Formats: sequence, C-alpha cells, structure tokens
Amino acid sequence: MYTVHAGPPGFLEAFRAQLEAHTRLGELGAAAFLAVVLGHYVEAYRRSLEPIEDLLDRLDERILQAPAEGRRHLKTLTALRHQVGAVRRILSRHRPVYVALASPEFTVFEDDQPEERLTRLLHNFEHTQEVVEQARDAALGTFDLLMSSTRQCTNKEHAQQDSAARARCLQVRTGRAGHPVRSVPSA
Repeated sequence: MYTVHAGPPGFLEAFRAQLEAHTRLGELGAAAFLAVVLGHYVEAYRRSLEPIEDLLDRLDERILQAPAEGRRHLKTLTALRHQVGAVRRILSRHRPVYVALASPEFTVFEDDQPEERLTRLLHNFEHTQEVVEQARDAALGTFDLLMSSTRQCTNKEHAQQDSAARARCLQVRTGRAGHPVRSVPSA
C-alpha cells in the first residue's frame, strides 16, 4: 500500500502494530482490508479531538478563575475552534466516500464479509462526526462562558467607576475634596 504524506501517518503505525499482533489480517480481501485501514484513519481523527477537549475544559476553569484575562482566553479559544473546524471540514469532505463504501452497490460478497466491515466503518465515521460536533459545541459553550465572564468584569468595572465618581461628588459637596465649601446665603 502506498500513501503520500508530509510525515509518517500515525494511523498507519497503529495499523502496522495490529498487523503484527494479528497475523490473519493478511488474509482479508481488498474491501475488508480497506475497511480496516480506514477504520484506523477515522479513529485517528477521534483521538485528535481528545487534547482539544481537555484544553477546552482547562480553559473553562481559567475563565472562571481569571475572568479579567479575556483577551488571552479569546486567543486560546480561537485557536482551539480553528483546530476543531479543520477536523470538521476534512471529515465532511470524506463523508460521501464512506457512504458510498457502505452502499449495497459497492458490496462485494467474499468470505471475509466486507459489507459488515464497511457498514461498521460508516457507523464509526458518523460517530466521529458526532464527536467533532460535540467538540464544536463545547468550544461555542466556552465562548459563551468567556463572553459572560467578560461582561461581568466590564459591569464590575463600570460599577467601580460609578462608585468612585459618586464618592468624588460627595467629597466635593461635603468639602472633603480639598476645597472649602462656602455657605450659600439663603434667600
């Protein structure tokens, strides 16, 4: 099997390890072999989301602990959202292929039952797409949390500024601002 990649594809390393552990894998027909290889490919995308989900969880905690650092949080969140979006776009472009592989027109009846493997592959692919959507929803939830936290900080700052302005006005009225208050003659 030949592929073109910038570096060694991790999913093929997992497949190679499985080949060494299960020597009967070499007995598969072409369609079943394809289903096994693509199964590793899909699983690699699912695993690529795990660190993103962990980072989103930690970002949620940081937003709640240090809401004033909204700009920094926003940069991190934007980068995570771009990563999820990239996986989502790749999987969306591949969906027609996985659907076609599981269709009855593609099925080749052999001893290793590739139709079952290809149908299972489609289910795994669809599950991976759901996981990507959940990661996207988590990123949007984190964004909502960040906006809410930022709004709270902004409101708190405005309240503090208003309090300080009221205190200055009160000081001027009572003569505590360093200026003597002159009594105004009554009419």
